[in-house]
Amino acid sequence: MRGVNRDLIALRPLLTLQRGVFSREQAQAVGLSPKAIEANLAARRWQRLFDGVYAAYTGQLTPQARVWGALLWAGPGAAISDITALRWHGFTGGDDAIVHVSVDHGRRVIEPPSIALTRRRRLDRFVRANRVPATLGVDDAAVHTASRLGASAGGLGLLADVCRHGFTTPRRLRNALAVLPELKDRKVLWAVLDDVASGAHSFLEPSWLRRVEKPHGLPAPRRQVLGSTLRGKSGGTVSTTSSESCSSLTGGLATTQQPIGCPTASGTLWPQATAC
Repeated sequence: MRGVNRDLIALRPLLTLQRGVFSREQAQAVGLSPKAIEANLAARRWQRLFDGVYAAYTGQLTPQARVWGALLWAGPGAAISDITALRWHGFTGGDDAIVHVSVDHGRRVIEPPSIALTRRRRLDRFVRANRVPATLGVDDAAVHTASRLGASAGGLGLLADVCRHGFTTPRRLRNALAVLPELKDRKVLWAVLDDVASGAHSFLEPSWLRRVEKPHGLPAPRRQVLGSTLRGKSGGTVSTTSSESCSSLTGGLATTQQPIGCPTASGTLWPQATAC
């Protein structure tokens, strides 16, 4: 028992920082032998997450511990990316079942099912230097997540969502796209950012702009007008300046309760006109 206590004491600074997760190399650096690690695993005091990565407790891992485990498995130079990075920055949308990690383009490893690995050239250029653990910036993570989700409500809506919640701006996202000329769906994402910059706050508003307003030469509306519906006051309303009518675009984006890009509970996928 004394040996186990000494093991935990030696690891305590790492366990505090890394949510109870550590690597074999880190353990050996503070004096733990491979035999001590195996003894704690055999006694079921610790659990093995990946080859050479452990948690100093048993039971279900927290999301933060899963992220640390994935990073330690990926090794030096790795950074959390995509929707995982956005969630680490405070974004509440998206699914955390898979941990997204980026590594240098030259790395050749086979990732386990719980990790999505992306290989990036010049990865260090995009990592936030003041973040622990290593994390890609909001703008880079957002455009890569949107690109992965594709030209759909999920991908396009995410860009509007991160802007609407104040994590970034359309201008910063365009700057991120400018240095990623080979990113999938780049032109579509750029067009959506133009719509978001004009005031669109949901995925349906860019759809309205490109499929209804612009093709039919409708006047530019006032956006985010507080309107009245049968359910009471409603935001997200597009109001034309030439009449007293308006359209309420009820398509929802990501929330803490819904996956990214899901419609609202009413199932509305296209704008519904309501009287203001």
